Amino acid sequence: AAMIAGRGFLSRILVNKDGNLFFVDTGKMLYVSACEKYVKIHTADEVHLVRDSIGRLESRLNPDNFTRVHRSYLVRIDAIKHL
Repeated sequence: AAMIAGRGFLSRILVNKDGNLFFVDTGKMLYVSACEKYVKIHTADEVHLVRDSIGRLESRLNPDNFTRVHRSYLVRIDAIKHL
């Protein structure tokens, strides 16, 4: 579950941490990794486990901001320092 930004893309993602629900802004996400039936959302400070597929999440994130670099990883483009 999440809020929808312009053009229908997610601007934040609802996560559950220790029984508390809160939002993570997609601008704070560094990358997303697939983990079986879940995805791990990595920020500078935390990792959140969300039940979703990486393909479904990829389709809901703005492709101007995120790119798939491997079948198991999405990366926020402006977080890339070098290749």
